[in-house]
Amino acid sequence: MPARMPARPSARRALLAAAPVVLGLLLPAAASAAATPRVVNGSPAAVDQAPWTVALVQRGVPATRGQFCGGTLIGPATVVTAAHCVAGEVPRAIEVLAGRRFLSGSGGRRVAASRIALAPGWTPRRESPDIAVLTLAEPVEGVPLATLPEVDDAAATRPGRRLQVSGWGMRSNRTGSTADALQAAEVTARSDRACLRAYLFLFSPREMVCANDVRSARDACRGDSGGPLVGDPAGTATLVGVVSFGGERCADPDAPGVYAEVAPLVPWILTQAALPAGSTDDGATATGTPVARIERITCRRLCRVEAAVRGRRPSTVVLRIVRSGGAGRRAVDRTVRMARTSVGRYRAQVDLPLGSVRLSVSPRSSSGRPTGRADVVRIRVV
Repeated sequence: MPARMPARPSARRALLAAAPVVLGLLLPAAASAAATPRVVNGSPAAVDQAPWTVALVQRGVPATRGQFCGGTLIGPATVVTAAHCVAGEVPRAIEVLAGRRFLSGSGGRRVAASRIALAPGWTPRRESPDIAVLTLAEPVEGVPLATLPEVDDAAATRPGRRLQVSGWGMRSNRTGSTADALQAAEVTARSDRACLRAYLFLFSPREMVCANDVRSARDACRGDSGGPLVGDPAGTATLVGVVSFGGERCADPDAPGVYAEVAPLVPWILTQAALPAGSTDDGATATGTPVARIERITCRRLCRVEAAVRGRRPSTVVLRIVRSGGAGRRAVDRTVRMARTSVGRYRAQVDLPLGSVRLSVSPRSSSGRPTGRADVVRIRVV
């Protein structure tokens, strides 16, 4: 299953490439909460094992390349996903693929979203409760639905309970490719104490639950964000969590996957689910001040800088590279426009100068003015 990233960040560290260039990223070890969802060491799901699992796909892009998050069908025209997957996007940019096991296959339905609703209280800065509801342009018929838990059902996620996570995310830490076949894995709910020990202030017991399988190293992974965590998958298939974020490495026994807890938001979700297919409103575009985050830096001959932007989609995202002069080195100060690679994701291939370098990523308006919160890191290139 994909790892826990679309999406939300994991405690950020730059990834070092085995190459002539070495990067030393001067950041706190557990700084930002940008984690990525994923299903690692899962098994291909049978057609009826997780039929309520849907793929969120970029409009007009083949599913094998355009899938960026997962979701759960709880009504013919209602999908529950992660807020960080869809914040800042317009509904028409997102299509939902339902009733299909293989992304490369045929069959099922691919339907556009017509409305996006973010959970009350969610902001790009807080990123919790990490839940959103999509209303589809038309209903999807003939696909089994997941059910919602009772608002006060504490037993749904009690420590030790066996649950199922599913998605098309990364299947291992050794490959950057996501799964073609829908994957499913059984995981165990962990105690709040274990989750707090792993994530400190990033974990909110009132809004989150964490789970993994230490013995078999099963977990969600990058690409699984927004996907379902269900109880009793062979019976009522109760949606108890939404893939939100995780550790730097998927299936790390000391960093369980973190899921947004569904039960506290059931009344709000039901209100959204009551809207008819095709409904829209003036708030259909997920909004909020754009917030940039540098998520990964890898170097070979050139360096690749990857960033995420949450909140309202900016006109452009700019990478600024600064090196002070002195000690026989000339000063460097240049900017590069980053390419948008998927929903909320940006990338730039750059030639970094040697020495101590300051990198900043900032959202910009159409006139080039800063329009949100930038992210800044310092690295040493040798």
